Amino acid sequence: MAPNVFWKLVHHEFHWSGNRRKSKRKLSGKWWAAHIIFVILLGFFILTMFSGSKGFNLQNLWFFSLGLPFAIFFIGYGTVKKEWDNETQGWWLSLPYSRSFITGAKLLGSLLQTWLVLVGVYLLAVVYGLYMIAVDSHLAITDLGAFLLTGFAWIFTLVIFSPLILALGMSLSLVVYTEYRPVTPILWVVYMGAGSFFYWGYGNVNKMQNFYRLFTGEVAATWFPFPFYIYGLAVIGWVFTYLIVRYLGGLLEKKLAL
Repeated sequence: MAPNVFWKLVHHEFHWSGNRRKSKRKLSGKWWAAHIIFVILLGFFILTMFSGSKGFNLQNLWFFSLGLPFAIFFIGYGTVKKEWDNETQGWWLSLPYSRSFITGAKLLGSLLQTWLVLVGVYLLAVVYGLYMIAVDSHLAITDLGAFLLTGFAWIFTLVIFSPLILALGMSLSLVVYTEYRPVTPILWVVYMGAGSFFYWGYGNVNKMQNFYRLFTGEVAATWFPFPFYIYGLAVIGWVFTYLIVRYLGGLLEKKLAL
C-alpha cells in the first residue's frame, strides 16, 4: 500500500472541524486567532496575579497544566466522534483500505496534533518564564532553569504516554457506534478511574518522585526526575496502543452498528 495514501489520511486529521450540524456559521481564521490571543493574554494576567501570593515559585505554575492528560484523551475521543457529527463516517469507512489502516492513520494524525499542542504549551511557558524573570526582582535565573526543567520532564512524560491516552479516547468514542454500545457507561467509569490513578495513585506509589513534589519544588528539577520504570511503562503503553488500533479495526469491520 502506497505510503503517500497513509499520509494523506493523516493530513485529513489536521482539519480541525467541529460539529457542522450545530454550527452553521463558522468563525473566520482571524477571529479564531484573536480569541486564542485573548485567552493567552488573559492567562498571563491571571498567572501574574497568582504569582504575587506568598511562597510562590515558578514551578507551582505547572499545577495549572494538570488537565492536559484529560485534554489529550478527549482529542482522541473527538477524532472519531467528528466523523459521525459531520456525517462523513460513510466516506471514511468506504475507503478501500483496511479498517486498522484508517484507524491507525487517524491515531497518528491526532498524535501529531497533540504533540504540536504540547510543544506550544511549553513554548508559552518559556515566554512566560522569561517575562516573570524580567518583572519580578525576587526571581533569579536559577528559578527559570528549574521551571523549564520541570516543564520539560512533565511535557516529555505526556509525549511518551499520549499514544496510549489517545487510543483509549478513540476506543471509548468508537464503541458507541458498535454493538457494544451498552457497555459505554462502564467504560467511562473504568477510564475515568484510570485517569484518577494517573493523578493520585502514582503519588501514593512513589512518594519521593512524583509530579506534585516536583511542581512544589520539593524535588530538585532534573531532565529526567522520574524512575526509569516509568519509561518502561511507556513502551508497554505503545504495545497496547498497537493492539487497541488493531482491535478498533476489528470492531469497525465486524461489529459496527449500522
